[in-house]
Amino acid sequence: MKSMSNKQPNILFLFTDQQSLRAMGACGFPAHTPHMDALAAGGVRFDRSYCTSPVCSPARASLMTGRMPHEIGARYNGCKLPPDCRTLGHMFRDAGYETAYAGKWHMWEVYF
Repeated sequence: MKSMSNKQPNILFLFTDQQSLRAMGACGFPAHTPHMDALAAGGVRFDRSYCTSPVCSPARASLMTGRMPHEIGARYNGCKLPPDCRTLGHMFRDAGYETAYAGKWHMWEVYF
């Protein structure tokens, strides 16, 4: 494993399911979300997005690969990504980061 330079920032991606702008105080709505608000204040928050699939795993696969679900064969929960399909985890690992994925995935046999 490459040693990470002190110049590289720590990066944390949080992808939440079924969350609208109304579910976070940092977006100006009366929601009590102090920890999410603190993360939003100290990081980057996107206030406009578009989902590539109404099915959760193909949408996650699209976020993690930067490709449309139909391009990588991700059409339903539980399908497999092609072995040569690179994810954000692979790209960050190649750049010297230690990577991990925690949470829902439902896409089998993909390693980060």
